[in-house]
Amino acid sequence: MDRIKALAKSNCPHCSKELLIEVINYPSQVAGIFSEENFKEARQQVIKAIEGMGLKEEAKTEALTWAKNEEVLFGPNEVEEIINNIKQEHGVKESKIITGDSV
Repeated sequence: MDRIKALAKSNCPHCSKELLIEVINYPSQVAGIFSEENFKEARQQVIKAIEGMGLKEEAKTEALTWAKNEEVLFGPNEVEEIINNIKQEHGVKESKIITGDSV
């Protein structure tokens, strides 16, 4: 994998000894290519899943507000992870509604 490596000189804040700090950066990678419709469908899957989780009203409102925010972008490849994270955050074991093929 391509990477960018840099060395920087610095001093230890404790003993003032000169240090070399190695930093490795990996260039961005394309994770997927999706249409605008794919993004809309992903958002609707997450919204549908949230509505079927049986969350308390405050938690449901918070999750739906986040999912419906047009500035929040997530692709179809992230739907399952997002749903699982919301379930975990709110202690949901099973959803009433399953969305997508693998969720």
